[in-house]
Amino acid sequence: MLPIFIGLAISNTILLLLTIGTGMQYVSGKIPFGSHFSAGVFTALFTCLVHSIVFTYFIGTGKWIKEEVAKARLRAEDWIPQTKAFKMKTSPLALYSIILILVTSFLGASVQNHASMWMYWLHKSAAYLTLVFNVFSFYIEGKVIAENSNLLARAQNARL
Repeated sequence: MLPIFIGLAISNTILLLLTIGTGMQYVSGKIPFGSHFSAGVFTALFTCLVHSIVFTYFIGTGKWIKEEVAKARLRAEDWIPQTKAFKMKTSPLALYSIILILVTSFLGASVQNHASMWMYWLHKSAAYLTLVFNVFSFYIEGKVIAENSNLLARAQNARL
């Protein structure tokens, strides 16, 4: 899962940067609004997808660990708390990343409908915050996915 996640995280970061870049080009009059709007919608959907995959991954692997523990008759207290801790590390980050991209998108729609300078700066600030927070989230999520992969391998080996 880690190589797939790294690819998704890099792609998402590139899309976030591209969307910020198209926003700057739109403001300077170099491209039409539709280009930034399309990039923003696609990036928002892709960001939600990536973080939803993280949610699903930890739900699925948590259940898988419980099954492996039961099959191998291992002590649940040696395994289950770790999977819960992994979920608790990644779920808030994934959720806040999704919320931030949605708020940024809604602010962008508001800028287009109410072209005030403070809304523009609010949208722009939210975009940068979204980029930074997502990169931070990807870093933590990647570390925890690697730890979880080690736990899965240990559970599989304990069963053999």
